[in-house]
Amino acid sequence: MADNITHGLAAALLAQVGFQQRYGAAATLALVVGAEIPDLDALYQFAGPVTAFIHHRGITHAFLGGSVLALLAAGLLRWRWRTPSYWHLAGLVYLGVLLHIGMDYLTSYGTQLFLPFDAGHYSADAVFIVDYCYTAIMLLGLLVVRMLRQQWQRRYLLVGLTWLLCGVGLWWAAPHLAQTVADLHRQIQIGWWLLLSAVLLRTGLWLLQYLRPLWPPLPGAVGLAWLLLGLGMWLSAPRVVPPSLVLFARQEASLYIVGGAALLSLLAWLGRRWHVAHTVVAGRWAVATLAAYVGLCFVNQALARQHMAQALGPQMAAVQRLTALAVPGGGAFRWRVIAETATEYLSSMVTLYSSVTPPQHVPKGPESHLVQASRQYRLVQVFLDFARFPVIESETQGTETRVSYRDLRFSDGRGRSWFDLKMHFNQDGQVQGIEFLNRLFLPHHPDFATQPTVP
Repeated sequence: MADNITHGLAAALLAQVGFQQRYGAAATLALVVGAEIPDLDALYQFAGPVTAFIHHRGITHAFLGGSVLALLAAGLLRWRWRTPSYWHLAGLVYLGVLLHIGMDYLTSYGTQLFLPFDAGHYSADAVFIVDYCYTAIMLLGLLVVRMLRQQWQRRYLLVGLTWLLCGVGLWWAAPHLAQTVADLHRQIQIGWWLLLSAVLLRTGLWLLQYLRPLWPPLPGAVGLAWLLLGLGMWLSAPRVVPPSLVLFARQEASLYIVGGAALLSLLAWLGRRWHVAHTVVAGRWAVATLAAYVGLCFVNQALARQHMAQALGPQMAAVQRLTALAVPGGGAFRWRVIAETATEYLSSMVTLYSSVTPPQHVPKGPESHLVQASRQYRLVQVFLDFARFPVIESETQGTETRVSYRDLRFSDGRGRSWFDLKMHFNQDGQVQGIEFLNRLFLPHHPDFATQPTVP
């Protein structure tokens, strides 16, 4: 699932290919609304985590259900705008819905496109849930459009060069940040003081220099929201992930900052003679670049599968299915490829034009009487209906036997994922509890389907 910020950015960028210029602000709002409303299925959370999981990416993410949402949303928008017509608004909202569905289809989670006629989950596995290049293209495209609309090429060139220096500084400083608890404490204090100073400075400019309202217009509000989000993630990262990953994340972030700032500076320099009329051209080029990146992901996904097949050699004769999954931070060049045989999975990391790691052999699991009994439970059936690469493990400690289920899409075996399911059996074969979706379900819970004792 792409995050909601990226959905909104994609819709706002799509509006710049000519829709906003033809229909005005109503077109942009209609596209953004359409790109966000499929996630109204989050309201299922009020019915419980299992119900929410079952219906996520369900009818609101289907072609038919999305059309109903578009008709309803267009009616609400019509109260505010008399032009364009209702059907133009409905078409724009539905285009935003299709954009949302398509972006979700690109990820490995899966989307039930054809409900209520077909309950299958469809996915392309071509783009990770959060892809920095994917989002950066949208951001750069919108920045260039805004730059041309405001004719701020010189200002954007200066901003781009400043961020370029910041990115280089972050790369150089990353190994030296937060090495001790005291350093971390000072880093957090400095970060919050910098944030407070930035907010106070911006507020002062609004009040004194520009005489604007206290809350900024939409572009300024979005920029401030990104500032808060970025600083929050940067400051909280050392508390929630291992130090080695923090260093990797900061260095990766610095590379994206450097690359994005360099591109923004280059476009600001090249576009110094472009005029407002070029905004549509810039929007179309940005959308074309985004489509080209997605196309590159599909091409490289096929290449990753090919590299894996070559690495397996004679073992390919036993492979029933070969899937390449996008990985965090991998962009279009790093893939996790899973080859399925009758009894096991072979999992490798494929870095295009570089290497293929030796396959990790993951057995599908035992078929004991407890495993067979566990499949009678509703929660296990929910898991198996959604899992694409289920792995079953069984272990006994004292008088308790644990039967665990995991899906290789979300777990590589080195740590627990949100989708893992674990059943606890006592020595009499009775289930004492089920761990699923990071929750513990006891026999009295409504989602816990009680079954007879295992013989």
